[in-house]
Amino acid sequence: MPPADPPRVSVIIPAYNSMPELTRCVTSAMEQTLGLDKIEIIAVDDGSTDGTGPELDRLARTCPALRVVHQPNSGGAGAPRNTGLDIARGDYVFVLDSDDYLGPDALRRMVAMADDENGTDVVLGKMVSVGGRAVPTAVFQHNQPRTDVFSSHAYRTLGCWKLFHRSLIERLPLRFPPYRNCEDKPFTAAAYLNADGVSVVADYDCYYSRNRQNGNNLTRTAAGLTHRMDGTRLCFETVTRYVEPGPRRDRIMRRHVEWESAAPFAPCFHRQANRRPVSVSTRSSGAGPCPM
Repeated sequence: MPPADPPRVSVIIPAYNSMPELTRCVTSAMEQTLGLDKIEIIAVDDGSTDGTGPELDRLARTCPALRVVHQPNSGGAGAPRNTGLDIARGDYVFVLDSDDYLGPDALRRMVAMADDENGTDVVLGKMVSVGGRAVPTAVFQHNQPRTDVFSSHAYRTLGCWKLFHRSLIERLPLRFPPYRNCEDKPFTAAAYLNADGVSVVADYDCYYSRNRQNGNNLTRTAAGLTHRMDGTRLCFETVTRYVEPGPRRDRIMRRHVEWESAAPFAPCFHRQANRRPVSVSTRSSGAGPCPM
């Protein structure tokens, strides 16, 4: 029997203690208008203890396109994403965080944008905030069939919630580093800087980004700056590797200086700027040190 044609899109869902948001996340992938015959869903349970694993198994019994992988907890989203990438067969890959969900027509529109005469390697779908979670807006002012990071605001969003041509990921090759946060930015930066074009779908709400009910989003609970700074260092190294010295590199580097390097220390700078001179004895009982 000949092997089945590869799916158009592999949707990779890393999941750790993701209830109750997980159910809507997975069903949003199952209900895509692109059709389950053109989608494979790879959900990776990263050692959950809250019922995430059994819920994924239950959903898989109702959907042949859903494949569930259970693995020991890795401490971050990178490892389960990599597990999904290792077994993905689709022409394209879309990473869907288990907190979030897709608009029903999202994948069909993004695949059409990449497939048409545009022939692009990365497609951004319009993001929508749910529950006050911050999302990028500048890049989604209008559809952009074909652009790049130097001609658009695409580089302002380095989250991995995008449609990537899998051939690009395997050619580089790209995998996520083992950091607890900032792990997706070097991945997305490398994809952007090597992509044969970037597309933007701005006329449809593709990706709904939300905070968990219990407030345990990974980006909100990752303590300390070690992993963030490791990820930032890797961002700088990625830009240096793929962009020649000059104004274009300077523009990209400035983004990482302002957002990844300086942003974590902004509260410290604000505190110092607004602190009136006090005696040494009083100062020792004031606000605590900046986080390290």
